[in-house]
Order: sequence, then C-alpha cells, then structure tokens
Amino acid sequence: MKNTLYNKIYTDILEKIKDGRYAPGDRLPTEAELTEIYGVSRITAARAMQELEKGRYITRRQKRGSFVREYLDKQENGRAGDARIAVVLQFERSIGLGIMFGAQSAASSNTYFTTFHHTENNPKNERAILKKLLSAGDVAGLVLCPCSTHENLDVLSRFQLKGIPIVFLDRAVDGISAPLVTSDNENGMREVTAHLIAAGHRRIAYFPYYPAMPFTVHRRFAGFCRAFLENGCEIPSEYLFLPPSSLGARLSLSQMFAPSERYIDYAIDHYEALAHMPTAVVCANDVTADCFIRALRERGYRVPEDISVTGFDNLSFRGEAAGITTAEQDWHNFGAIAVDYVVSMIEGREAPPVTLLKTRYMEKETTAAPKE
Repeated sequence: MKNTLYNKIYTDILEKIKDGRYAPGDRLPTEAELTEIYGVSRITAARAMQELEKGRYITRRQKRGSFVREYLDKQENGRAGDARIAVVLQFERSIGLGIMFGAQSAASSNTYFTTFHHTENNPKNERAILKKLLSAGDVAGLVLCPCSTHENLDVLSRFQLKGIPIVFLDRAVDGISAPLVTSDNENGMREVTAHLIAAGHRRIAYFPYYPAMPFTVHRRFAGFCRAFLENGCEIPSEYLFLPPSSLGARLSLSQMFAPSERYIDYAIDHYEALAHMPTAVVCANDVTADCFIRALRERGYRVPEDISVTGFDNLSFRGEAAGITTAEQDWHNFGAIAVDYVVSMIEGREAPPVTLLKTRYMEKETTAAPKE
C-alpha cells in the first residue's frame, strides 16, 4: 500500500487495533470524526475505512457505524457445514491479535471458521487444550505455536493418527512432520546488527546467549554473527555472557524471553568487569530489551547515549508502541498463511515444509552512534 493520506489513517487505526487500544467489538470514529482527527477529506477517510474492511479488520454496519471485527463472532463462526480450525497460541496479546485477525480472514474466505486458545506459554495448559480439542471430535485442522520443541508429542501424534493436519507457528516440534510458518529470524537479526555496525559499533553484546537457546533465538544469534562477518569484523565473543550455574543447568523458554532481574544483573556485572563496556546490546526480543533498558537506567546508564539497545518483534507495552529499535514480524501473515496451509491439507493439497516471512527493520529511540 502506498504512502498516501488514506494509508496513514489505515496504518494508525490498524496499529491501535493490533495493540489493543481498539478491542474487538469497539466502535470506531465515524468518517466525519476522522476528517476532523486527521485533517483530511471525507473521501480520504472513507477510503481508509474501506481498506480496513477489505482486510477484514473491521465490519461496517449501516446506520450504526464501523466496529473492530469480532474474531470470535458466533453468528459468523457457527454456520452449519463449516469445519473448525483450532488456533492454539502462546503469544502475548499484542502479537496474538495480529495472528488472530490473519487467521480469521483466511479461514472465513475459505468457508471455515476458527477458534482461538491461549496456553499462557505453559506446556501443561497446552496439553489440556489439545486433549480437549481431540475429545470434541469436530476439529478439522490445527495451527499451533508450541510451548516447547519436545513436549506433548503423544497428544500431537494423536492428531496425525486421526488425519488432522497440523501447521506449526514460530517453531516446530521434534518428531512431528508438519509445515512450519516462521519469520526469517536470521536475516532479521542480521539487519538489526548490521545497522549498529554501520553506525560505528563494534563492542556489541548479544543477550541472552546460551548453547541450549530455543530455535528462534538460535537463528537470531546466527544472524548476529553473520552481520559481523559480512562487514569484515571479528565476532566479539567476550560479550557473550554465559549464565552462572546458580541459574540452573538449562534455562526455560520463558526465562529466555523474559529474563529475571537477577539474570540481567549478572550480565551487566560481567560487562562492567571487562576492559570496556559494550556500546550496544542486541537482545533476542523486545520484552528482554525492555527489561535490559530498565536495568541499565537503574545503574545510571543512559540509553542510547551510553549504550544502544535493540530488540526483535516490534511489540507494544502498556498500550503504547515501544520506542525500541527492532525487527518487526509480520503477525497478520503468520495467521493467514498457516490457516491457508491447513485448508490446503484438509482439501488434499500439499503445503511447503518451511515458510520464512520477511521482517522489517524499525529504527527508533534506543539506538545511536557510539560515543567513542
């Protein structure tokens, strides 16, 4: 979509829908109100709303107004003869909404309907949800963002034994042969790191670093290393902090994506003990970056004046878009493509084994050229 006046309205409203400022079912401003808010013509405001409706983000009701689409709308989803595709997610709200809208759009265009389930990143919750879906007996396909790469194999194998197609989001489960839709994590992080190098940074830390890190974080670390090699620079291994044994022999997925204050404090202690502090810290995701920035500021460091910090995801925090330099993932297409693949498999067609979605570099407030 081109950078037009109506696209600016479209993008602003869509961001507010995805980060929850406009919740499903909320009434949106009228076209007349939009002309006042954005200082545009009525035709421009109408075009923006038409595009949002085309993307199935909103519904427009005559004499009532425009509303954020109810992705669990029973009147639409309960049509007789439609088959159910279950979407099981462990993502937090600002990510999950984007996936839900994409999944719902793809399902309804194929005369299927979707139900959404949240595991809270807990394998036990995931297991309970999967078993309940199996016992219901009406699930035609499953889209799953797994909590781990190895748990609940027995339950997932039951889906395959029953001929129920599975598509994985973000990461696969070992031993289950199913299509995977994920971001190009390696190239996304390579681009983030390359921008830091181009700005003059060389002493760059990667956090968290751990040999048993999850697949997505591992690919991001590979991109971090590639950026140095492609720019003719040595990889700064002294800034790869290994967590002490007191944190356990293996970190859980939740600890990798939302490290404890103690873990971050250990890392900063390690950096301060070196001859030189890093001038930048590349964090595996935005949640980690947000925690790291707060810890640095508590110690008196300025971000980005003293240390630049980057993330990955382009999340929002506390209802507002985060000002963290990051790589944006295409959450809408995560859901839409995964459901399209499930539909293809239900209807006897093949789906590609792995689909990598491009990320987009977003330079924001947490990066600057190094002082030295």
